[in-house]
Amino acid sequence: MGDHKNAEKYFKKAYEINRSDPYIYQYLMLTYLARDDIKSLRKIYAEFKVVANPVELAEFKSSSRFEPVLRLINEEDK
Repeated sequence: MGDHKNAEKYFKKAYEINRSDPYIYQYLMLTYLARDDIKSLRKIYAEFKVVANPVELAEFKSSSRFEPVLRLINEEDK
């Protein structure tokens, strides 16, 4: 809804409570993307790759919703 600062606060709280839910990582990545916090986005993506199972990772990579996240991560790796 555009309130990315509060979204980040609540998703971080959810992340602290449950670090095994890959969807929390996905929402955090989108929040960091919206806030232009690429350093945090890269960090949470690295953690997401460890937590997500192969199916969840494949769904993430094939989703157009996360295309900007992957593009930024791939650009940073070059």
